[in-house]
Amino acid sequence: MGSGIAVVYSMAGYQVSLVDVSDEVLKKSLANISDILRELYRLGVTKDENSDELLARIKPTTSLEEAVTGAEIVTEAVSESLGLKIDLFEKLDTLCSKDVVLASNTSSFKISEIAQKVRNKERVIGTHWWNPPYLMPLVEIFRTQYNHDHFVKKVADLFTNVLKKEVIVCNESPGGVGVRLQAALFAEALRICEEDVVSPSDLDKVIKLSLGLRYPMFGPFLIADLGGLDVFLNIHEYLAKKLGERFAPSKTLRDLVEKGYLGIKSSRGFYHYTGDYLRKVVKKRNDTVVEILRLQQRVDD
Repeated sequence: MGSGIAVVYSMAGYQVSLVDVSDEVLKKSLANISDILRELYRLGVTKDENSDELLARIKPTTSLEEAVTGAEIVTEAVSESLGLKIDLFEKLDTLCSKDVVLASNTSSFKISEIAQKVRNKERVIGTHWWNPPYLMPLVEIFRTQYNHDHFVKKVADLFTNVLKKEVIVCNESPGGVGVRLQAALFAEALRICEEDVVSPSDLDKVIKLSLGLRYPMFGPFLIADLGGLDVFLNIHEYLAKKLGERFAPSKTLRDLVEKGYLGIKSSRGFYHYTGDYLRKVVKKRNDTVVEILRLQQRVDD
C-alpha cells in the first residue's frame, strides 16, 4: 500500500519520502513502484513507460527522522498491528511539528486508539486507501473527537489535488464504512456455504452476475428505493423470522414505510425523486450493465 500511495502523490507532482526498515525492503518497494508505473503506462494512465520523472520524485530512506523532515503529511502504512502503530505515532509526534498531519492507512483500528500516546491528537487522522491505491478513487477520511477542522480540510483538499474522492467518516467506527460492509457480506457468504446452501464458486457467481452488476451503478439505499422499501421491509421480516435477528429490519426502514415513503414509486424514500428520474436512471443502469457484462466476457474468454 505504501508503494502505491507514493505513486499517487508522485503522479500529482509531490515530492515523496518513502521510509522502511532496511535498504533491502526499500529496493523491493522501488521495484514494485517500477512495476506499477509500467502497468499504468499499459493502461494508458501515464504517457511515459519508464516514468523517470515520477521515480525521481520518490526518495527512499531508512531514517524516519530524515523522511518526515519538511513533510506536510505523513502517511503510515505499516502492518495492521495496533501496538506497532501506537509506537510509530508516538515517535512521529515528537519528530514532526504541530502543523504536520499524521495519517494512518488502517483498515480496522480506531484512530483514537492509534493516537493514544500522541500529545497533539488534533492532527492525527485516518486515511483509508483502497487497494490498489493508484487505481481506486475512494479514500475514507476517519476523523476523531480531537480533530481540528483545519486538519480535516487540509487532507480533503490534498485528495482533491491528487484526483481522489473522499468520504469523511465523522463518528469513529472500527473498520470505517467500506470494511464493515465488506466484512458483513463475507460473514454471510461464509454462513451460506457452511449451511451447504451453495458452493463457494456458485456464491461468487451470484455476486458477480447480480449484486456485482448493480453496485457499480447504485448503492444499497438507492437499490432499496428502486425495489420498494415496503418490499424490503417484508423481506427482512421474513428472513429475521427464519434466519435470525441479524436480518431484523431497522427502525429507520419501518419509520419510512409507515410514513408512506416507499422509494421511487412514491417519489420519496431514502432520497427524493422528481421528474423523469426513473426513466433516466433505468437507461443509465442498462447501459452500465451491458458494458460490465462485455468486460466480464472478455475476462472469461
